[in-house]
Amino acid sequence: MMNRRERMIEWHRAVGFPVLTHPEVPPLDRVKLRLSWVMEEALELVAACLSLGASQIKELQEFVLATIQDVRRENVRLVEVANALEGLDNAVEGMRLEAGIEGDSIAWAVHRSSLAKTYECMACDREGMIQGKPCVQCGGAGRRSQKDALGRVVKPIGWKAPDVRACLLQQGWVEDLRGVEPDNEYSITGTLGELDVPEQVADSLRVVTDYVQSGGSQGSRREASWEGVEGEGTPAPSGIVMEIAERLPFNQGVAVESIWQSEHAKGNAVPHLRKAVWHLEREILRRLAKTGTRR
Repeated sequence: MMNRRERMIEWHRAVGFPVLTHPEVPPLDRVKLRLSWVMEEALELVAACLSLGASQIKELQEFVLATIQDVRRENVRLVEVANALEGLDNAVEGMRLEAGIEGDSIAWAVHRSSLAKTYECMACDREGMIQGKPCVQCGGAGRRSQKDALGRVVKPIGWKAPDVRACLLQQGWVEDLRGVEPDNEYSITGTLGELDVPEQVADSLRVVTDYVQSGGSQGSRREASWEGVEGEGTPAPSGIVMEIAERLPFNQGVAVESIWQSEHAKGNAVPHLRKAVWHLEREILRRLAKTGTRR
């Protein structure tokens, strides 16, 4: 079984992050990126202990990010960096011990969830080689991923966050639900902000969520505002259309809903049809990657 470092090496290679074999100050952009990630996690820890929301620590996050921009590679002292990283490791593990948290099962859950952000490279044999040479497309990793402008790996549509709560419950945690508001972390609306999807897709998901949560059933004709088409409302799918869409995998379900909306749109129907095509093409690529075929 892989240890934490081996899992991290697997993740780095899957997404094309550097893996150095000897001590060296990383390039400046990587130093800034890693610092921002460390500080982001530290602030999330503080927020978790103070029951603060993301908006409440936004100002502090912005200050930290602005400060990081002043870093210069020639000023990075590697000996002190190594010492500080060891201190961070000890501080984190010590807090786990005092909280009674066994970190390995959570680390595995996070690792599996992280790898789910990647997909098999279709340009090679999924082993990272083409005719005995490393694949240029995936860098020899056999997997690929999408990254944003900051170098972060983009969460694909349908990606699910690791179920840390389940890990803690398996470790014997007894959750105190008194006075706790319902957690929407795993609901559709709670994760919309984390999904890398076109705005029209997000709007459509909100329509579906509102429709389902309203108790809509077969034959219902509830009107829902959808502002994705020239600023004019579009009715939510009828109950029978929703039932069909819900029985299909995500991409096909959204495509069915979008086709229905294209016929009932009060404005331009083309964006709905383009959205349907976008999801169908993504589903085709997903299945081709899964089977290792190209057609």
